[in-house]
Amino acid sequence: MSALVENARLWPSTLSSRRARILIVVVTFVLSLVYELWRALPLGLDTQFFGVPATTSVPKLLPILGGSDAGSYLGAAQDLQDGSISSKNIWVLNLWPPGMPYLLATMIKLGGGASPVIFMVVLLCVLWSIVLTTLAVLLIPRGGYITLVVFALFWLVSPIFTAWTIQGGVLGSDGLATALGTLVAIGLIWATSAPQGERPRWILYGVLGLGFAALAYIRVVWFYAVPAALVGLAILAAARIIVLLIRKRRVQLVNERRKYIEWAALAATFIALCIPWTVYGATTLHPGVISWSQGDYQWGQEWMSDSHLDSIGAGFLKSGGANWPCNIAPTQCAVLAKHELATAAPYGGQAPYTFTFFEHASIKAAAQNPVAFVANRSGFTIGAWLSSPGAGVGTFDNVGFGVLSLVAFLAALAVLIWQSIEQRAVSVFLFLILGANIGVVWLTHFETRYLVPLQTISLVVLALAIVRFERGLWSKLQSRRSLPQARNPIRESAKKADLPAG
Repeated sequence: MSALVENARLWPSTLSSRRARILIVVVTFVLSLVYELWRALPLGLDTQFFGVPATTSVPKLLPILGGSDAGSYLGAAQDLQDGSISSKNIWVLNLWPPGMPYLLATMIKLGGGASPVIFMVVLLCVLWSIVLTTLAVLLIPRGGYITLVVFALFWLVSPIFTAWTIQGGVLGSDGLATALGTLVAIGLIWATSAPQGERPRWILYGVLGLGFAALAYIRVVWFYAVPAALVGLAILAAARIIVLLIRKRRVQLVNERRKYIEWAALAATFIALCIPWTVYGATTLHPGVISWSQGDYQWGQEWMSDSHLDSIGAGFLKSGGANWPCNIAPTQCAVLAKHELATAAPYGGQAPYTFTFFEHASIKAAAQNPVAFVANRSGFTIGAWLSSPGAGVGTFDNVGFGVLSLVAFLAALAVLIWQSIEQRAVSVFLFLILGANIGVVWLTHFETRYLVPLQTISLVVLALAIVRFERGLWSKLQSRRSLPQARNPIRESAKKADLPAG
């Protein structure tokens, strides 16, 4: 037993060398990749996705996927191989950002027309392995060996993080956006915690801005969440600058100038990369509407009655609380439903005014009925959090992991708030990102897969907060090992006399 204790004390010091850290990183990546591939492809190429083998051709797969998100992306991707998109599928680019359709089109083309399922599975497994490995890079120098193992196991075993990322959502945008979003969050934490030089690190923060722009091109919610978080951060930064100027702390302001430049580089990169598609949409896809997506789909559904949603086969929207304005403002719902029915929006609607028309009406309803709005959305949040991705909101079929992840999320928010008080810009930004994601979902509708990015990012935040306690544990063990053993005079006398120590 004493040998085990001694080895535990020596473990952090033996793993402190650069060679040992590299070995752990390599082992983490390999083990994670092997596990992810086995979880995603337990029967190899014969593994079924969407009820058919993974190698099923695109023409045979499309009727099976139907009008799902994955089917919509794949249908548009099949068109884009020729460089254009048919009138039948133009609505896909009108509604969603182009990242997934173009990515799937590239995979189909490089594969000689083969199904992109296997390509996407491998890409997702590699990305998730990189995420865990990058987390290891941050945790190991902090002595977070136990923390890394615990969080990696929770991450890999939990159905929350695998059911919709490398399985059911393999052709959707959620798995890819969640993996990339978590990786960008880790990169952001690393960038702000790494040793800083004298010059602003424009390139590093520019790369992070590129990562956020990639997220916006893959998943529309990020196009709204990132600008909202940047605006919130800019307002707080402006307030701080004003306070420093009033208090005449110009030296402190000069010292912080580099941080402002770095964050400006991130924001400028994000905006510059998002402008081209915004302009293309406003001039070609939906002329006159400056928006990342046309919006009829998201906002028209909010003013539909339950019976109307059922009649058009959109019961999943009702279960996800998409028509919450009808629940909190039924009188207004009856009036606006006539506008919606007249334009046949969101399915097939062509009137561009419906985006701002229904959107503003929804926001007005929430502002006029704040208590009912919060109560309604809170209930759907719990229903989504305790259900499995793809199983529908309110099924409560994943209560165990759902409760654990919800506790982890709330704890992560508390950590970010505490760190924000300590004036950590990255904590403020991540808190705003998580809040903006929730805000977008609250204004539209819930699906359990929408919460996965919140769960994974909160795990990262929590792991990096908990690791300080483990580091303290190792420090105590090290200090106890380094202290000289206290001498026992009775034992020493017994040894000299060759007598038992009594």
